[in-house]
Amino acid sequence: MAKHYRVLVVDDERSIRNVIKIHFRRQGIYCDTAASMYEALRKLEEEPFDLFILDLKLPDGDGIQILREAKKRYPGSVVLMITAYGTIERAVEAMKLGAFDFITKPFKISDFDALVKLAFKQMDLHKPPVEEDRPLASLGKSGAIKDVERLVERLAPAGVPVLIVGETGTGKALVARVLHEKSPRRDKPFVKLELPGGVSHGIEEEIFGRISGGEEGRGLVELAQGGTLYVGKVENLPAHVQSRLLSLMEEGIYRVPGSVEVKEADVRCVFSVEESPSNLVERERLIEEFYYRLKNLEVRVPPLRERREDIPYLLNRFIVEFSRRYEKQIAGFTPGFLEVIEGYSFPGNVRELESLVERCVVLTRKEVLHEDLLPPGLKGDRGETLDELLESVEKDMIIKALKEAGGVQTKAAEILGISFRSLRYRLKKLGIKS
Repeated sequence: MAKHYRVLVVDDERSIRNVIKIHFRRQGIYCDTAASMYEALRKLEEEPFDLFILDLKLPDGDGIQILREAKKRYPGSVVLMITAYGTIERAVEAMKLGAFDFITKPFKISDFDALVKLAFKQMDLHKPPVEEDRPLASLGKSGAIKDVERLVERLAPAGVPVLIVGETGTGKALVARVLHEKSPRRDKPFVKLELPGGVSHGIEEEIFGRISGGEEGRGLVELAQGGTLYVGKVENLPAHVQSRLLSLMEEGIYRVPGSVEVKEADVRCVFSVEESPSNLVERERLIEEFYYRLKNLEVRVPPLRERREDIPYLLNRFIVEFSRRYEKQIAGFTPGFLEVIEGYSFPGNVRELESLVERCVVLTRKEVLHEDLLPPGLKGDRGETLDELLESVEKDMIIKALKEAGGVQTKAAEILGISFRSLRYRLKKLGIKS
């Protein structure tokens, strides 16, 4: 990718200009040079450049004047400053004006090359994103996401019920909507219900309707007639409501609570869960019949930590999106910012990354995002995911309860306040031998 970029080196020392020019030419990268501010500004008028390497002190001015003009003419360009002893403060000033980074004379060519590679990576990330004709482009472009897209393309026209599996923030609701929009039902309603952890007692009536004052109120099933009903976090529904949804997707019939009349429904059912369906069955959060009906119709959306190659792509999309929304001109980000972002585990997945970028764009007063904008907890992340942390705590609690119970599992279950079956599931999952 770097071979397509054009570089301008501005330095009054011929030896430095020649060394850098030869370095780029050996890699097949176009590189031109200038020995003064006047010469550099003239070249800026004659042809475009993507990467500028500017000496701060020049015979007829300084690199900051060239920096301003370069950013004005080519907002997407990246600027590296070359500084000498005593000019660090000016280099910091240049970074506030949009310079990517600086390197101090004398420098090793290996250090220079490492910085240039970061600069090229910055340019690759911040090219205006091409509008892609991909329904799930906003989730990434990795092979894993393209596999999800291919599966959705096959399932969508069939009209079969689908179970979407994925952690919080992975984009399950978007997958459900794409299933609808790619199906023959696209012109009919898409009705969405996201279930919180504590489901209200009236949830059955909300889904299937209600009888009030002798009159029948419409539920979500009726509202979705001819279209798609999407129920997110279906594991939070009571078992008897899951059974009623099973009848709806298998037989196309339902009954309004409080009524004896059986109704027919032409509704495609799409559901989602936030963890392994088999685990949910073991924990009695999902009824077996429901699981086995959908077992072979699953679409798994992988978490962001399993497809880290999507992070730079998504970072770029969100910076462009929020820069437009908040009317800011964000030219890029510092190497330190990118390093922290790529090292974080993102337990909240795509939704968390999106929220984080929005925060940084809103808070920054500069043309680049820098690591000081990031929350302290993010910078101190050990790479441990939320699931891994919870699993560690769970394991410690179970081992402690087993010791207290003298190895008697039924007693340990009582201490923990869970069922014996649930304890056996956890022992198996965590590899604990009593």
